Amino acid sequence: MAAQRVMSLSRLSAGAGYKYLLRHTACGDACREAGSPLTGYYAASGYPVGRWHGRGLVGLDAGRGLAAGTAVAEEAMAALFGTGHDPVNGEALGRPYPAYRNVEGRIAEALAELPECLNTDERNARTAEIETTERARPVRTAVAGFDLTFTVPKSASVLWALGHQDVQTAVMEAHREAVTTVLDLIEERFLHTRVGHGGCAQVGTRGMIAAAFDHWDTRTGDPNLHTHVVIANKVQGADGKWRSVDSRALHHAAVALSEVYDDLIADAISARLPVAWSWRDRGERRSPAFEIAGLPDELLAVFSTRSGQIAAAMQHLIADFRMRHDRDPNRREILRLRQQATLATRPDKTVRPLGELIGRWRTTATDLTKRTPEQIVAAALQVHPHAPAPAVDALAQFALAAVVERRSTWTRANLLAEAARASRQVRTPDPAARVALLDRIVEAAVGKCVALDPPELFDVPHRFRRPDGSSLFARPAEHAYTAIAVLEAEDRLVAATDTLEAPAVHADALTPVLTAAALGMPGARGLTADQAGAVAAIASSGRLLDVLVGPAGSGKTRALRALRSAWENVHGPGSVLWALVRTILEYFDPTLAYTTQVTWKDGAGYLNVLYKTLPRTEHSQVQFALVYDGDQRPSSTPAEDPNRQNWPKLYLPGAVSPDALLRTTRTKPDAPAAALGSDPTTLKVALSALEGIDDHDWVDRLCAQYGPRAGSLRALCRLWVQQNESAAFAFYQDVRGASPT
Repeated sequence: MAAQRVMSLSRLSAGAGYKYLLRHTACGDACREAGSPLTGYYAASGYPVGRWHGRGLVGLDAGRGLAAGTAVAEEAMAALFGTGHDPVNGEALGRPYPAYRNVEGRIAEALAELPECLNTDERNARTAEIETTERARPVRTAVAGFDLTFTVPKSASVLWALGHQDVQTAVMEAHREAVTTVLDLIEERFLHTRVGHGGCAQVGTRGMIAAAFDHWDTRTGDPNLHTHVVIANKVQGADGKWRSVDSRALHHAAVALSEVYDDLIADAISARLPVAWSWRDRGERRSPAFEIAGLPDELLAVFSTRSGQIAAAMQHLIADFRMRHDRDPNRREILRLRQQATLATRPDKTVRPLGELIGRWRTTATDLTKRTPEQIVAAALQVHPHAPAPAVDALAQFALAAVVERRSTWTRANLLAEAARASRQVRTPDPAARVALLDRIVEAAVGKCVALDPPELFDVPHRFRRPDGSSLFARPAEHAYTAIAVLEAEDRLVAATDTLEAPAVHADALTPVLTAAALGMPGARGLTADQAGAVAAIASSGRLLDVLVGPAGSGKTRALRALRSAWENVHGPGSVLWALVRTILEYFDPTLAYTTQVTWKDGAGYLNVLYKTLPRTEHSQVQFALVYDGDQRPSSTPAEDPNRQNWPKLYLPGAVSPDALLRTTRTKPDAPAAALGSDPTTLKVALSALEGIDDHDWVDRLCAQYGPRAGSLRALCRLWVQQNESAAFAFYQDVRGASPT
C-alpha cells in the first residue's frame, strides 16, 4: 500500500538544476519582500520570491553571515547551487562540485578506443552498439542540494483556497510553522557531514543553508499549497571547514520527517482554526489520508485532477507489471511505478495570477456543491472537542506493531515514522510538545525492542566521541532493532527448512507437466538445466520451506511458473478435491473463499506441522479442518495426533469420490458441452470414447481434451454445483461452521 507522502525528498543537480524554482517567480509590480502575505500576489503572474533559511547562514560572507528571511536573488542561487560558491561574496565553499562525463563524452572516449583494423561495416556496427549502450546508462551528475517539498493536506489547500483572508493567513502560518519545525529537527538530528579516510567519521554541522519557495497550485491548476525547501550540499563542520552533506542520513530520515510534518500541520491548523480531522479512504493500494472534517470527498476529488491522472496511469502500469511478472507489485515497486506514472503524466507548468485562480476555484466549488464558498468553509469551521490522548505506552505498542508488520529490522527513524502515525489523531498545543510526545513514544518502543548492533570493539578516545558519548565512527540513528516475535518467526522458518513432512510432486507427475509449462509460455525457450534442476529439487524435497536464490535475470520467475503449474496439477487447482471445494465456496460466499486456504488432503502431517509452527495469538483467527472424500465417510476416525483431535472433520457431498461426482454431470450432454465450450454432438462422441474407464481417468482425459486442465476442471465443478445446489450448500454450511468467528 502506497503511503501518503506530504514531504518528498529529491536531489538537485549542480549547474542549472536550480532554475526551475526561479522560472515562475513573480516580478515587476509584485510584492518582492520575502515572507510577505500571499495576497500581495493576487494580480501577479508568478509565485512569491524565495527566502533564505537555516542556522548555517551565519557562516557565509567570511563569517559576517546572511540574515534568515532575506529574499533569494537569482545570482545568489546560481552561485550556491550552480557552482558551489558563497551566495554573498562569491568565494568557493570548500571543494568544487565534481565533474562527470556526459553521454557524448563517454561515447567519444569509447569510439576512440576502437581498433584501427575494423572495416567500415564492423566499425558502424560497433559504433551503433556503443551509442545504444551509453545512452541507456544513467547520466551521473553532481548533487548541489536536496529539494524537500512540503505539501499541506488537500483539505487544507481547499480550505485556504475558499476561505477569507483570516482563514488563508491561518493556514499559511500553520504550514510555515510546521515546515520550520521539521527543518529545525533536521539540523538538530539528521544534518551531518563526514570526515576522515573515506568519510569514516560522521560529525555534526553548524546548520543548513536553504532557500524556501512557496507555491499554491498543481500543474493542472488545482489548489495545492506547498513549499520547496532546497538544502545546499554545503555545510560547515565544527572546525569551520565547508564539506558536503551526509546524504545517507538525510534520505534515511525522509519518511519519518514527512510523517512528523503531517502531525505538525494538523496541530498548527487546529491551534488557529476550529477544525477537526478524520481519515479518508483513497482507494486501493493507497493509505488513508488525514483530512479536515466537514469538507466533502467529492470537493477534494474535483480539486485533485493530478491524482486522477496519476491513478489512471497507475492502473495501466500495474496491469503491465502483472502481465510481465505474473504477480502484483510489492510496496517498493508500487512507489517506483507511482513515480513513473507521475513523470509520464506531468503537463507543462502554466502560472496564472492567484486572484484568477481563487475566482475559478470558488466557482468550481459552488457549481459542485450548490453552496457558497462561505457556507463550505463554515461547515468545516466548527468547534470540536479533542479526544483524550492514549497513554504513551499504548501508542508505543501501536507503533511497534505497525513497524513489525512492515519490517523485520528497523531503526529509530522507522519508529519515529510509526510514532507519528500512531499519534496522528492526538492534538498537542505547540511544536515542542509534539516533538516531546514523539520522543517519549519512540523511547518506550525502543524499550520493547531487541538491539542488533554489536557493542564497540575498542574504546574510542574522547576526541572521537559526540557530546552524548557515542562514537563518531558509529551511526546511532541507523542502529538496527527487532522484536522477539520476529526472532521467533525466523526460528520457525529455519526449522521449516529441516521439516520433511510436506507433500511432494514425484518425478512421474513432474516431468510432463514441467515440460508443458515451460514450453507453453509465450516466447519461452524452455527451462535451462539449472532451472529444471531447481524445480525438480523443490517439488520433490518434501520440505515445509524451500528457498530459491539466484541473481537478477537468472530465470527464477520462469522456474517458479513451471513449479507452480506442476504443483497445482497435483495439489492445487489440478486436483479434483481442491477444485470442487474452492468452487463451492466461491459460488456461495466469495469472501469466505478468499480467506480459506485449501491444501492437499493427504498432507495431514503437513497440516499438523503448520498448526504447530504458526504463531499463536490471544484471539486466534486461524482454524484447521480436515476434508474427506464422500466415500471415506464410513471409515473416517478421529485423528490420533493430540494437536488435531479437535479439528472439524468435513465430508464432500455424496458417498462417492469427487471424480465420481463430476462424472454425474454427463447425464445431460448439453450442459457440460456449454460449460466446456463444445457442441453437444462432439461431446457425446468424446464421452462415448471414455465409457468403461474409472472415474479418475475419466475426469483426467476429459479435462485434458478440453484443456487447459485447471480451467476445464473448474468448469465441470461449477456445473456440478449448479446441478446439485442443495448438496453443495450443505457442504458450504459445514465449512462456515468450522470457520473462526
